[in-house]
Amino acid sequence: MDLPIVIRTFFAIEIPDTIKSLIAELLKSLQKQSRARSIHWVRPENLHITLQFLPAVQWADVNRLLAQTGAAIKGFHCPDLTLGPIQTFPNLRYPRVIVLDVTPHVELMALANLLGRGIQAAGYPIELRPFRGHLTLARLHDPRMGQRLKLDEVVLPVIPPIQVREIIYYRSEPEAPKSKYTLLGRVTLPIDLY
Repeated sequence: MDLPIVIRTFFAIEIPDTIKSLIAELLKSLQKQSRARSIHWVRPENLHITLQFLPAVQWADVNRLLAQTGAAIKGFHCPDLTLGPIQTFPNLRYPRVIVLDVTPHVELMALANLLGRGIQAAGYPIELRPFRGHLTLARLHDPRMGQRLKLDEVVLPVIPPIQVREIIYYRSEPEAPKSKYTLLGRVTLPIDLY
């Protein structure tokens, strides 16, 4: 099998399996409210927090990207992350994406920016849109479906904080009906001993 020369990739924070299980129950509950085909729910095994997305990377540059991003975030201590509440992008009146908010915003944005510097040092451009940390639950092809879900009434399970020890570098293969993510490498963060 020949590998493609150019691939789609992203850097992300992986969600621990115990938390994926909690969110899977939340997803089941939301899916019961609307069985519309215009809502594409994220499979629990694909849950992650994207920090940087690269739509076109040369296979030959994967190791250089890992080295440059690792150098860029060296010494960065990421606080534990909290998930929730449920939100929609771009807004509640015209929802296109259903997400869980991720905090603390400032530190997560700082981490995404440092990764961006590493990506640029490897010779790749980064997205210019402001970073907004989130965990995607669903994408809506028809915004009216999101309005019917009554998201403001959803009670979230108690989700423990996420300890961030590494950033995962994935290849993304957005094949219908399921996206496939393949691990390309890991960038380790320092552990806080306090």
